[in-house]
Amino acid sequence: MTTCDDCKGKKASHINGTCTARIAGIACGARTLSYDFKLCNDCSTKLQQCARCLRSLTKAGSTSTRSNAMFATATDADSGKSFTLKVGYELHVELPEDTFSGAQWAVKKVDPGISTQHETFTHDVNQPQYGSRKFVFSVLGGAAGKTSKVELHEVTRKYHGVYGFGGQPIANPKTWSCSIVVA
Repeated sequence: MTTCDDCKGKKASHINGTCTARIAGIACGARTLSYDFKLCNDCSTKLQQCARCLRSLTKAGSTSTRSNAMFATATDADSGKSFTLKVGYELHVELPEDTFSGAQWAVKKVDPGISTQHETFTHDVNQPQYGSRKFVFSVLGGAAGKTSKVELHEVTRKYHGVYGFGGQPIANPKTWSCSIVVA
């Protein structure tokens, strides 16, 4: 598997996963050697992204998408960065969550021209307390030539228990933001 320097040597689960890449609008769906990998080796090479954490392999700290990729991926380390995308491209933001903390990530603000497609939460198979929440944002035609902002923040995790709905307010919620420059 093609991985970044931070992910080389990290232990991976023995359970197979599925590649989440979309190249030229077509979902790959190939099997990965581990559930911890988000990309198969072929897609990791084509997209020049780490198969595990999806960071760019082209330059340290680089977050811009390549012209043949249909999406760019951002992690918690990319907060405050700028992404250059074309109309029709997507930005996938994946942030870690601790389910015991009482907090979860949510969309705070999205500028016009950027559409929130969906969000998903995936548990870490090795440590079920932890996982990641993924948000998918699409660049619409109305954003052409503009710079748009995406903001996420932690909110109180809501749950339904025996005695009704609950959730404790969180102290010092985190925020995450980026700019999308539409080419």
